[in-house]
Amino acid sequence: MSDIVYLTVSGQQQGAISDGCGTIASVGNRWQIGHEEEIFTFSLTNSITNTGKGSHLHGLRFCKLIDKSTPLFVNAINNNEQLYMEFYFYRINRFGRWEKYYYIQLRGAFISGIQHQFSENNLDTETITISYEYILCKHLIANTEFSYLALPENYNRLFIPPLNPGLKTLNSKAVGRLLAAGGVYNGNIEAFRATADKLGGDASAGYEQVLNEKTIGLGIAAASILFARKQPNLRQLEELKKVKWVDENAGMSQRARNYNDSATGARSNINTQKGQAPTIDRTDTKNNSRPVRFDGVDGNVMIDRKISVVTTQKAKDQAIRQSEALNNNKMTGRWEVPNQTQASRAQKMFDELGIKNIEVKIVKEQ
Repeated sequence: MSDIVYLTVSGQQQGAISDGCGTIASVGNRWQIGHEEEIFTFSLTNSITNTGKGSHLHGLRFCKLIDKSTPLFVNAINNNEQLYMEFYFYRINRFGRWEKYYYIQLRGAFISGIQHQFSENNLDTETITISYEYILCKHLIANTEFSYLALPENYNRLFIPPLNPGLKTLNSKAVGRLLAAGGVYNGNIEAFRATADKLGGDASAGYEQVLNEKTIGLGIAAASILFARKQPNLRQLEELKKVKWVDENAGMSQRARNYNDSATGARSNINTQKGQAPTIDRTDTKNNSRPVRFDGVDGNVMIDRKISVVTTQKAKDQAIRQSEALNNNKMTGRWEVPNQTQASRAQKMFDELGIKNIEVKIVKEQ
């Protein structure tokens, strides 16, 4: 096959089957950094036909290496275990970089066949055939999708992996961070700290992780989630740990500074009262980690404000770095500009660069 496919699998009985399948212990020198918890898939076929009264699902078949998951798949077929499967497809874009462009999700999936192949001068592989009750297909770049549920009356019995139970514990560090966010938002830090102390466990430690000079911005960003949603997403709060803060560039105009400082989630240094910029790390081609700046943060969306959009090579390089950093951290971005002229200029540049994970929004100056 010309492109790369990675698979994650969770079983109703065995849990996260794909965890550790991309490690050296599992696949030897074929492991790939960043995909240690996924299964490398060589090929995939899926057949759906029209019966005249609807669709008939013939099953999905894929080929993979013999790895850590091989005995677990045998367990699954022996026990008729229900699986939840996600396939991620990658291709090379016009800039020579890998991009995730297609996605398949299966629910109510059961293994109907396994064929192991060990032969001379060939990789040791297995071909697995899956029957399923629900399929979702998405083209992530062109923004199209298809879904089909074979038996609607059985929808509620389809297995979906639960959230990490550690994030639901009332005295976990995650809850402590959530309380810290509330303390920052309400300006009542000590009262929320007392609540964390009363919960015990790791709640106090989680609270202290947020309320120090380096990470107080996380609390502010998390507070926007806490009070914008009836039920805050604790997994999303975990993502916000990736945000760090640095002092703003002192060379910008006062007009640009005022515009940038009014972005959602913008903050100032609690000691110097100077503006600070949120950053997330980007991994370059030499596997070095470098911070990439933005102006604000709204949940898991990084915000950059542009009072005037320029299209110099330096500006294009910045946009590419931001896009790559967002991909590295599984986040999205938003450029906020004051008028339609700047919005059109920004969108044209993104289209030319093939940047899909940063949207453009008009936000007028105050």
